[in-house]
Amino acid sequence: MNATNRDYLLLREADASEPDEFRDLEALIADYTEAIRRNPADAAAYHRRGLAYNRKGDFQSAVADCLEAIRLDPNNSVAYRILGSTHCLTGNYDEAITCCTAAIKLDPGDAQAHGLRGDAHHGKNDYDRAIADYTEAIRLDPDDHFAYANRGAAHIGKGELEEAIADCTEAIRLDPENAWAYACRGSARFGLRDFDQAIADCTTAIELDPDNAWAYERRGNAFHEKSDFDQAIADYTAAIRLEPSEAKNYCDRGFTYWSRGDFDQAIADCTEAIRLDPRMASAYAYRGAAHRRNGEFEQAIADCTEVIRLQPNNAAAYRRRGVVYEAKGDSQRAADDFERAHKLKSEGW
Repeated sequence: MNATNRDYLLLREADASEPDEFRDLEALIADYTEAIRRNPADAAAYHRRGLAYNRKGDFQSAVADCLEAIRLDPNNSVAYRILGSTHCLTGNYDEAITCCTAAIKLDPGDAQAHGLRGDAHHGKNDYDRAIADYTEAIRLDPDDHFAYANRGAAHIGKGELEEAIADCTEAIRLDPENAWAYACRGSARFGLRDFDQAIADCTTAIELDPDNAWAYERRGNAFHEKSDFDQAIADYTAAIRLEPSEAKNYCDRGFTYWSRGDFDQAIADCTEAIRLDPRMASAYAYRGAAHRRNGEFEQAIADCTEVIRLQPNNAAAYRRRGVVYEAKGDSQRAADDFERAHKLKSEGW
């Protein structure tokens, strides 16, 4: 999962908007459309309707309205911010950064714009810049629980797990119903191998937000590490139901099936993961391992070879392929692969 969450991006904008934002979106859009009909030069009506479109998920209309608001009022910092939010939600991170920077230039004290630019940097895995923007958002608005939670997620990206836990804990103190903060803290605790606390945090996240696929996936990982494979499979299945196009969920479930000894199911899940993401090396590795356990040596060799193609310095892939060659009785190829694996490992791969 990309570290920032779409629902929380929407909520961030909701917090920054007018109280009537919480009304029915269709009615809100109709009201602003009527306001625009009466006064076509009303830039604020355009950016507010753009925000409603943003929350509805009609991003093309949101972009169009924000651009019109900016044309009418080039100093409309809120329009730039909403435009940045919309680009961030659609994965156009460079455009999002440009728009949020424009908003900040017009209004340097806009904590929301700093937070959203942090989200865009985060989307690009530029964790240092993301943390800098979240930190500025927090300086401007010390009660911004979104900024704390997302800064925590950025710390996870950098492997700074204790810092992540501290930020997520503060986000939870500020808003005990921030499901995203619980999921992020659970992820950090998983990284520290505190599996029971990771499960507890992810369970709270799921209770607060039953559609949080990442929380199911993270909890599934923790259950897997505790060898509770049935519960792990149940969680991965829930994550797949919520995000059927996320390859990693299939890959994780496939690995758990392999761990449980259900090799045919492991092959099926890893095959689906590969269909969704043909460059997912771990899915080839797990599928190859399942083929080997099924005695399907040619398929196992093919999968290991694909891992090596994707990751030429993967010592484990050479070693695993060597094991299969050895099982086939091809001692020369096995020896070559073992030698290559040893060389890569000695070189620090």
